[in-house]
Amino acid sequence: MDSGVLMLASRMLERYPLCDRCLGRFFAGLGMGLSNFERGRSIKVLMAMELHAGTSRDPQAFKDKIYLYSLNAGEPFSSFYKHIYGLDPPKQSPCYVCGGRIESIIDEWV
Repeated sequence: MDSGVLMLASRMLERYPLCDRCLGRFFAGLGMGLSNFERGRSIKVLMAMELHAGTSRDPQAFKDKIYLYSLNAGEPFSSFYKHIYGLDPPKQSPCYVCGGRIESIIDEWV
């Protein structure tokens, strides 16, 4: 992943579980007009596309990385992991920033 955004996001997701909204918030200065959710989901989708290109050449070389992203980022990595390897992905860990509560907080306040 050669984009600065993708490299930073991959380093973050290798260390911390992050939901779409919290990942997107880290890049709030980019993608004018996008919500944090849209920004975070877009980054994850582009990361998954880059990994898909790599697995086309050598699926086993990326298995551990896709497993880790499934654990720390959930979709689209979880579906991708199941599709490529035929195995159940791990259950996504709660977001390091919001503890998986941001959606309920937004619903409560909006």
